[in-house]
Amino acid sequence: MRLLLIGLTSCFLLAAHPGETSNIRPTPLSREDCSNGLDDDGDGMTDLRDPDCSCHPRPLPIGPELITNGGFEELADIAECTGCVSLFSSDNCPLGWQQESVNLHTPCYTAANPAVNIGYVDGATGNYQGVGGYGRANESQRQQEEYLATQLDDALESGLAYRFAANFSLPEAGLDGINEAAVHRIVILGSRSGTQLQVSPERCYSEAPAWDQLATINIVKGRRASFTNYVTSFVAGANYRYLAIASDCCQAGEDTLAENLTYWAIDNVSLKAADLDPIEADITFFPRSCDQDLLLCTNSPPGVWSYQWYQDSAAIVGATEECLPLAYNAARGQNFSVWITGPDNCQILSRTLPITLDCGPQPENCTNGFDDDGDGLIDELDPDCDCQAIDFDLRISASPAVVAFGERTDLQLTTIVPSALISWSPAEGLSCNDCPSPSLLPMVSGVFTATVLDPESGCTASDSIRVSVLPDRSLYLPDVFSPNADGLNDVWRAYPGPGVENLRGLRVFDRWGNLVFNSPTAEAWEGQERPAGYYVFQLLVRFIDGHEERIDGNILLIR
Repeated sequence: MRLLLIGLTSCFLLAAHPGETSNIRPTPLSREDCSNGLDDDGDGMTDLRDPDCSCHPRPLPIGPELITNGGFEELADIAECTGCVSLFSSDNCPLGWQQESVNLHTPCYTAANPAVNIGYVDGATGNYQGVGGYGRANESQRQQEEYLATQLDDALESGLAYRFAANFSLPEAGLDGINEAAVHRIVILGSRSGTQLQVSPERCYSEAPAWDQLATINIVKGRRASFTNYVTSFVAGANYRYLAIASDCCQAGEDTLAENLTYWAIDNVSLKAADLDPIEADITFFPRSCDQDLLLCTNSPPGVWSYQWYQDSAAIVGATEECLPLAYNAARGQNFSVWITGPDNCQILSRTLPITLDCGPQPENCTNGFDDDGDGLIDELDPDCDCQAIDFDLRISASPAVVAFGERTDLQLTTIVPSALISWSPAEGLSCNDCPSPSLLPMVSGVFTATVLDPESGCTASDSIRVSVLPDRSLYLPDVFSPNADGLNDVWRAYPGPGVENLRGLRVFDRWGNLVFNSPTAEAWEGQERPAGYYVFQLLVRFIDGHEERIDGNILLIR
């Protein structure tokens, strides 16, 4: 789609986290305050009943960047890609990207050509950005015709979580039918083969089995004069090696013209492995006696957290501590929630208390200032709390805490308790289960806990650390070799990374499909007496976690 747009101005967007929705109203209203028990925005919904009061944690990126040239700064060394890059001559300019009718341009080009104002967006890295949109539409659905695609540095690993982020904007046009839709949906696609997306008038990418939908991003029409960063996350359903960014052509709209003619600008594209672990916490309650107050608490992990408590989804104003004291009759049978918020995560927990509460003695909680077990002794004065007086000074470290698949890390436990007995959990992958400094070969990301027993007092203490494993199943496969006995690249062989257990079943075929080399143990191919040209190889790889994969590729033999 190559349209000459006249008189465009800039129209910018409201940021949205994954899963958020934005209400489009004729008159702007204030956003709901989720902690005052009032209907602030006048939509008839209060606090947790209002969609504005939703918890959407941003995925935390971990590991290396999987997209090369995500800012489109690195350009091909050809005349069309130097100077003021034109909208209509920029195909194949950004290194590593495939453009299908997606134009790219620089601000000096738009300044020199005011009649063709696609609206260069402020804030682009490298002063270069992509512009794309929908292709064509029939009466009921859009067909995809424009997209950007790239090969990832490493294939995604099925079952692992990933974080996609990019800057998006929508140019506002003076022409009818351009960017008039209230919400525009971008779709992120993954492929194992990189087969070209469908551009037929009668088909959409969803009918092309080579590409799967990974995530969507809703861009709401707004009024910001710059890019807005959008972040979403997904769990890979296969080992995708290619990624594409396109308009979602498979959504029907009441106004086909307005929904079809949409242009979007993109820059600063990023894809990394993600940590999506929720806050590991729940709500506990401590009935001390049936004529006294109850105490609701959340056992959130160590960290800087803020809290807001709710009863039947309405905020309890001022209830912002980790524990909430309640009267017995006001608490039983009622539903309570707490919103826990940290720098990069959040969670809303709920619990309905039973009608009949067990108000008998409870195990002594040694830090809440109450006589929980009814023996007349509180906290450290209770013999049950003798262990609280012991300073274990327990600490665990991992060096490093983030490792590539197949790499080891060293755990280190320190404590001032002499002759402490140590037990690690889980024990899988550890060089020893009862020593203070085990070596660890983790297969997946996880939390490792060390429990220390003081043999003199019988008291125990525990500490944990998280070790993250990057989805790196590295295997270097040269694409060219020269069997000319000069001592350089004379043979072709695969070079396994640390996560590879063994290679086997190497087979090489010529361009007509004839088998020219077969090695069950994947020995090096010397290529002797074979003519120069392209060959196809197949190789079976087994990784240390038992996963097996067949890899196909090309080899160029030169003389």
